Amino acid sequence: MALALAAFLAVACMNGPAVKSPESELPPIEVGMLAGRDGVAFGPGIVLQGNLQRLGLYGFAGISSISAYSTGDGAKANLRDRTVGFGLQYRIARIGKRFAIGTFGQAAYYSSHVHATYFDPDHTASVDYRASDRDPLVTIGPEIDYKIAKRVRLAIRPGKHFGENFAAQRVGGFSINVGVLVDAHSTGTNVAKAFKKFLR
Repeated sequence: MALALAAFLAVACMNGPAVKSPESELPPIEVGMLAGRDGVAFGPGIVLQGNLQRLGLYGFAGISSISAYSTGDGAKANLRDRTVGFGLQYRIARIGKRFAIGTFGQAAYYSSHVHATYFDPDHTASVDYRASDRDPLVTIGPEIDYKIAKRVRLAIRPGKHFGENFAAQRVGGFSINVGVLVDAHSTGTNVAKAFKKFLR
């Protein structure tokens, strides 16, 4: 579905009258905060992205957790995970003054830890179960950008997870991340100016 949506957006934008080239629209380096489902559940994350014309290369990290998850047979589990990886974004076109569309693909190192308790009828006792896994996680899909202000944008990345892990197996492997990205250079400059002003 993510691939189909990306293809539809690309064709629609190429034929649209308001479509413009997205080149030189973004600063060379951006930093931002993420919120969404990179892992097994929704959680926070961070992103650092470099931009060159239509291409964006980014690194990201995120965490998520599920508490007291019931399997239906009396077992309860707590799960937490961590995702660290990199991705490539291609900007297809800009629509109007604020919107832009593109596609992305990313690969991550996915680590998860499960702590479950269940009742063992053979031994009439409660059993503790712990397991940890580390697997690759690949995600692809479309991207929709919305310009909030000068050098500040909202990036929405719905996608599909692929891999042999909890993130890819739950809810059909559906993934979505919403990030607020800002120009790293201007942000650093403003912070430095504020710090100098504070010291005076």
